Amino acid sequence: MIDRFFACTDCKIYINAGDRWAYWTLEDAGVLRKGAPISTKSLLSAQEYWRPEEDENSIWLYSEVFPSVRLFVMEHEGHRIVFGDKDDFLFGDPEDYWKDYFNWMQMGFAAVPSVRLLVEQLNLRTWDEVCEYLRDRPPSWMSHDMRDAARKKFEELVVSRTATNKALLLPAR
Repeated sequence: MIDRFFACTDCKIYINAGDRWAYWTLEDAGVLRKGAPISTKSLLSAQEYWRPEEDENSIWLYSEVFPSVRLFVMEHEGHRIVFGDKDDFLFGDPEDYWKDYFNWMQMGFAAVPSVRLLVEQLNLRTWDEVCEYLRDRPPSWMSHDMRDAARKKFEELVVSRTATNKALLLPAR
């Protein structure tokens, strides 16, 4: 399987770029290089990528992928955006693999729930809420070897977000 994503390394947010379609029309065609920062201009002018033949095989691109890619590029204009697979951006130092992994959030088409998404987008505040939310479709990080690191990061994010929210409520001096 060929997975391809666009990732903002400044915000640590990534989205699905269209997997094999992105590989064929962007990487294989020489428009973008895997693991390299993108040129927004090159991406937006890549007609083959944006205009597949309209049929049942391209519905997901037109309805799910392209709208989220356009929005992502607009929202992160001026940031460092890279194109590639998860190994190109998601995983940091092999010695502390999960520390960087849990700083990232996937958005858009086929997004896998991340610790950040649960706190920042869904406003979950307890680990019990997380377990309940993910009960029917747990992501890989809920396995035993990653679960403790995920819970630790979740609790850090909740504390940080709570402190930030309290600071916003304090009257200005």
